[in-house]
Amino acid sequence: MTILERSQTFTPMMRFVLMDEKTREFSAERWCFSGGIDDWVQIGSSGPLPKLARQLCRHLGEESFFELM
Repeated sequence: MTILERSQTFTPMMRFVLMDEKTREFSAERWCFSGGIDDWVQIGSSGPLPKLARQLCRHLGEESFFELM
């Protein structure tokens, strides 16, 4: 492993939280950098993980990510 690979750090920007184990319903959250709110905020509605991932993951690395609320 190179020195660069060992020194890289990553910060999660989005996560999916299991809300109902029986129905496998998830909610989506993104990391918020707004002023003093450094915390997770819920984005969009809840639903099946594949549906949420299709809707939201395309925003990662894009300006539109910061508009998700």
